[in-house]
Amino acid sequence: MDILGDTDEPKLEEIIFIYADDFDIVLSALKSKYPLDDPDTGETYEAFDPCWDNPIPESIWHEILTELDAWPAKEPELHIFIDSFIAWVRAHLKRANGIIVTGNL
Repeated sequence: MDILGDTDEPKLEEIIFIYADDFDIVLSALKSKYPLDDPDTGETYEAFDPCWDNPIPESIWHEILTELDAWPAKEPELHIFIDSFIAWVRAHLKRANGIIVTGNL
């Protein structure tokens, strides 16, 4: 994931890599928000693309974070992961108008 609207290559501290097994909960929340319109190009994305860039606007991220905040994580490790992910997204949204999720298949 990297910062939406940033024309430069993302800096290492702006990128987070999440393994597929750990990403299932986040992916479920992301997929539920489609179709989405790219705020920069106006292009409509019908579904999450696991092989390419998925620009997610800030307003949608706030909806996703609300869902993740309410997620009933039973395992302590999962709860720690969700909390860390939410903190990372919130920190980056303070200076960006969205975050791009890049598939890696």
